[in-house]
Amino acid sequence: MTLKGQIKVFGVAYIMQLISQQQKTGVLCVQKGRGGKAEINFLNGNITSAKSSEYKTSSPLGEMLVSAKLLSSENRKKALIEQQNTFEYLGKILLREGLASFEIIERALITQIYETAYDVLQWNDGTYFFKQTNIIHDYELPNPVPVES
Repeated sequence: MTLKGQIKVFGVAYIMQLISQQQKTGVLCVQKGRGGKAEINFLNGNITSAKSSEYKTSSPLGEMLVSAKLLSSENRKKALIEQQNTFEYLGKILLREGLASFEIIERALITQIYETAYDVLQWNDGTYFFKQTNIIHDYELPNPVPVES
């Protein structure tokens, strides 16, 4: 299943709802009319991650934890170096090294999803493209978020 079109014709909220109802797995790529891109990953209709090229509303995980004083800058740097070497999710490295608890990682990742999705849902102009593809979800990280929430 491949969906693509104009946000003006068929809004992002409707596309997300359709993906959720059909319990699809894949990547929704959304491009804003004046630049800005976002990717939202779905696993069986639930959101596993969301990232935007514009970090106005949502910060990268490490930055978010440092800003909230839940992680030191030094530990963030160490974890980012480890990430470059292993290509693992930053959250998984932080958990393994005991630098952050599961609850903290879960709250931060869910916040990223909510903030990115909220921003994308406000876009009135641009394009979207959903490609059905396998998504690798690390089950040591938080569960996928239902679209309804």
